[in-house]
Amino acid sequence: MPLHEHLQALLPSLRRYARSLTGKQREGDQLVEDLLNQLLEDKLDLSHTASSRPAFYKALGDLVDVQIEASDILPEYLRLANTTDRRALLLTSVENFSDEEVAEALDIETDSVQDRVRNATEELLSSLATTAMVIEDEPFIAYDLATTLRGLGHTVPATANTHAQAVALAKMHKPSLILADLRLADESSGLEAVEEIQEFCNAQVVFITAYPEQLLTGDKPEPAFLIPKPFKTKTVTAVVCQALLMHQMAR
Repeated sequence: MPLHEHLQALLPSLRRYARSLTGKQREGDQLVEDLLNQLLEDKLDLSHTASSRPAFYKALGDLVDVQIEASDILPEYLRLANTTDRRALLLTSVENFSDEEVAEALDIETDSVQDRVRNATEELLSSLATTAMVIEDEPFIAYDLATTLRGLGHTVPATANTHAQAVALAKMHKPSLILADLRLADESSGLEAVEEIQEFCNAQVVFITAYPEQLLTGDKPEPAFLIPKPFKTKTVTAVVCQALLMHQMAR
């Protein structure tokens, strides 16, 4: 596949990863734009890489590192969220990289990848337990997500399957974390429900959708954290931990 076609296919995933590194849509998309400009200006050399996919992800990480090193005013949580161990967790759990690809993207030894993933998971889980809510119209998925969150140490007092129910339960429980589907049981919008909840509740939100590319276009305000359906427990763990880290440190 020609390089430009490969890059086009990777753009939604690169946007997702960039937003995970920065915690925000605008900053994440700006990273991807900077990456594209480097490629257009022939400043990104991929000739020495075994695969262009890890190389693109490494380039995004390098751009973040440059910003961190060049600025004394960047939020401290960006530094904490961009350790090699936490990037290894994101790449394996969210981007489905092999250990070899992670090693290439992070410039580390392949044998160290799983140890780094375990270290990041244990460190994050020990400090991020909070109250969470699930907004999901499929009962089995809602149960699965709530069970996963409880397994991570979070309290999940309620799940909701409609806009109205979600708002009412959020007012009652004041969650710090929300996992939300986009389309709910009564054809209402999970996105609109979350927007209303955030008017009175400062919660970090992770959206769950079978079509994440629809929320990674850059055309309008979009969520920073996404979990694609069907999801794996390790993906929920990685995204939730990264999202909560960003949220708690920002506060």
